[in-house]
Amino acid sequence: MANGPFARIDKTIQKAVDLAQRTKAANQQSPTIQRGLNVPVNGGVNVAKNLGATYKLKIEYVPSAAFVEFPAFITGFSDAYNVNWNAEEVFGRSDPIATYQNTRRAISVSFQVVAYDISEARENMLKINYLMSMLYPLYEQQPEGKEGCGNASTINMGPLLRVKFGNLIQDAATGGALLGYVNGFTVDPELEEGFFLASGESNTIMGTGGTEYVPKSVRLNFEMTVLHEHSLGWIKGEKTTGVGKDGKYYFRGGKTGFPYQNQVGKVALPVVVSEAGRATTPEQSTSDVNNVVAQAQAASILGNE
Repeated sequence: MANGPFARIDKTIQKAVDLAQRTKAANQQSPTIQRGLNVPVNGGVNVAKNLGATYKLKIEYVPSAAFVEFPAFITGFSDAYNVNWNAEEVFGRSDPIATYQNTRRAISVSFQVVAYDISEARENMLKINYLMSMLYPLYEQQPEGKEGCGNASTINMGPLLRVKFGNLIQDAATGGALLGYVNGFTVDPELEEGFFLASGESNTIMGTGGTEYVPKSVRLNFEMTVLHEHSLGWIKGEKTTGVGKDGKYYFRGGKTGFPYQNQVGKVALPVVVSEAGRATTPEQSTSDVNNVVAQAQAASILGNE
């Protein structure tokens, strides 16, 4: 076990692991299918009030700025950076002539939504319902009797999302949520963990009055293509406080650390550049101007072009 502040980090991680194990064990102690509101609270741990109070996965719907938060039971995380080149074959030349096009970033996340009792299971289902509604665009209000939802010309804004997960998914300019778009979510109830079951108006969980299956644990997956809102890439400055030859090279990646938030110190970290192009320390710099490419991509998604 490490000493000092890292020992506290180790203990925090261990507590999260213990919490997950106790919650799963508590769910397994209960029957696979249980009766709605007549089921007593088991001996588990309320995930939302414990782990979710500190470690959160936040997903925001850009058109309305409304958001939903889940306790961060992250089961899979991948951050892919793909550099695209236009390779042109030239007669008589062995190697193609490659022209840089862009660098794309896509983040894949898998996370578990677990419940220790019926109340939390109900809340989880409501959150998942709300999350799925975020995959649809914002429409202009139509006259009464003319919803026009099938007409693409009535779309006001596409379903862009912002995602925040600690220092791993964050906007490098502001430290807030990261902008992007997703191709969809998958919702997979963990069948082996079982369901809470209710039937009838007097024994309902979701208030439908019919037969209800409310999973104790649900696995969700999504992949988000990132749209950066700040400048990226290297420039050559005037001062010699940067990196590389003569210390004149600086990376434009926001002021909170790109891609993963880091304010530990300047060791091995390129000094950022202000809007004027002069080298400054991370504490002194201002936010970079919006990336023109990202703006064009966002405008295309929103249908503003």
